[in-house]
Amino acid sequence: MKRTYISFITIFFLVSINAWAQQKYWIYFNTQDENPFDAQIEEIGHHGVKPIVISRWLFAVSAYLDDHQKKAISQLRGIDRIKGIDKNIRVFGTGSMDSVQFSRALDQIHASSVIQSGLSGKGVKIGIIDGGFYQADKDASLSQLVDNRRVAGYKNFIETGTSDPYVGPRKNNDYHGTAVWKAIAGRTKKKISGLATGATFYLARTDQADKEYRGEEDYWVEALEWMHSQGVRLVNSSVGYSNGYDDPAENYLPVDVDGKSSAITQAARIASEEKGMLIVISAGNDGSNAFQVISVPADAKGVLTVGATGYHDWRKAGYSSIGPQTLNHIKPDISCYASSGTSFSAPVITGLAACIMEAKPELSNLEIKDLVIQSAHLYDYPNNYVGHGVPDAKKIMAILSLDEVKKVTSFEIMTSTSSVSVDYEGLNIVAFHKSDSTTVFSQERLSAVKGKVTVNRQEGIAFTTIATPGKVWEIHWEQ
Repeated sequence: MKRTYISFITIFFLVSINAWAQQKYWIYFNTQDENPFDAQIEEIGHHGVKPIVISRWLFAVSAYLDDHQKKAISQLRGIDRIKGIDKNIRVFGTGSMDSVQFSRALDQIHASSVIQSGLSGKGVKIGIIDGGFYQADKDASLSQLVDNRRVAGYKNFIETGTSDPYVGPRKNNDYHGTAVWKAIAGRTKKKISGLATGATFYLARTDQADKEYRGEEDYWVEALEWMHSQGVRLVNSSVGYSNGYDDPAENYLPVDVDGKSSAITQAARIASEEKGMLIVISAGNDGSNAFQVISVPADAKGVLTVGATGYHDWRKAGYSSIGPQTLNHIKPDISCYASSGTSFSAPVITGLAACIMEAKPELSNLEIKDLVIQSAHLYDYPNNYVGHGVPDAKKIMAILSLDEVKKVTSFEIMTSTSSVSVDYEGLNIVAFHKSDSTTVFSQERLSAVKGKVTVNRQEGIAFTTIATPGKVWEIHWEQ
């Protein structure tokens, strides 16, 4: 009897070791193979591989593999490549929802013009890919959505047996999705915190909040494909990947943020460029960290990536991630105010986009994205700190109503070898000192003295943008 017990323990130990040796991978199939996708999935099943997520967009599946399985299926003709995805997800929020002043963000983008127009995102389906939506049904600003059954779908990709979006222990960031939702569509009698109060929502939990930064990118991809199948055209995601993982070897590096390499970026690109979906993504909160640059999938060209600015002056918020120099497109695309993370700047723009979709449903996702960008105060001279700047909903509403539109921001090109002075009386004036036309070396809040603002050339700087809400001066520093 004792010997049997020892044998059982040995077997259990060996099985456990085998389970521990497994890691999660994306298994990409060869698109040129003669066998159909389902047949290829069946073939790897003969080797004991059980797919977790099946992505027809990526022509891939995710699965746990041990070393033996990985070696065996890598030799199959239909396998293109196998790539590890043991990376965790970060939720881009650092403050509580009580500390986020959403009304300031709406004021900054002139959201009153949208509210006065009567637009509320009615008829628009919005997807939110996030962490938990803990007690959202008890939040006063969301009760009108919950009570009126405006949540048309919910999927929990972490606790798969849970069908109620609002339950669960209050773990770290389990309420993050609730705060994001409020910034998209929250409203009480006394306060409007989001613009899309008339929209219909599809909620997806892809972040495992009880373990720091835990989450799986394949769940994010699956959630996106599920939302597309439900007819969702507009998606907000305030989660993304960078570093800070338990195993430093699994961290993304800034060089990986290239707009094409990660599976999650590939899925976001397909959604934006092929499926007609407008994906609004938080830039990330690594601006003051060593990683510094935006997270994936914010690097995808087709998505609308949103950074954060201050409120009184529109400098980049210190935490807001910047666009890497290796990209051949501007990131972030735009920015707006958020007090405690880009998690709460992106949903402001999602609410705005929903109202545009309601007003002009015939516009494509890319046309809506371009409309938002064109309204921003740095449209003519974007940079990798705040993108094209802060959007102006008043201008957008004027365009949608076909009124005569005056350019919100005028610009002037100046040249100098040492210093420039401009006339300005306001307080919101910022200089972006750039090593080239878009790469910011430093930013500076300027002050007017007797109606004049002077900017001196800094060493190694080729351009300086002097930015105000109504006018921009672009300085070319001559040798």
